[in-house]
Amino acid sequence: MSKDGGVFKAFLTGTAIGAALGLLFAPESGEKTRERIMELGEMTRDTVDNKGRDLKERIYGLRGEINELTNRAVESGQKRVHEELEALKTAFEEGSRKLQEERERRLSGESSEDE
Repeated sequence: MSKDGGVFKAFLTGTAIGAALGLLFAPESGEKTRERIMELGEMTRDTVDNKGRDLKERIYGLRGEINELTNRAVESGQKRVHEELEALKTAFEEGSRKLQEERERRLSGESSEDE
């Protein structure tokens, strides 16, 4: 955007310098000069309007891209959390199973010793 901003500033500066030099070196009647100033003002306004529309379109485009990237990041994060929860659930179930087996083994060992 800074490159476009620089081009825009250069355009406005060139327009102003050109208008000033035109008035200095080719003097015309007051009415003709006023007409030229009005035309220059209209051209500048049109340029500013067009640049404003372009900027607005770019902003909306960037907003859409940002929303898309955000949605992807959220989906990726949700998937990762789900995967980690599944891994924890599996580990917990495996730990519970082994604990139960160990309890049963110890209980069966105690009952064998009692006999």
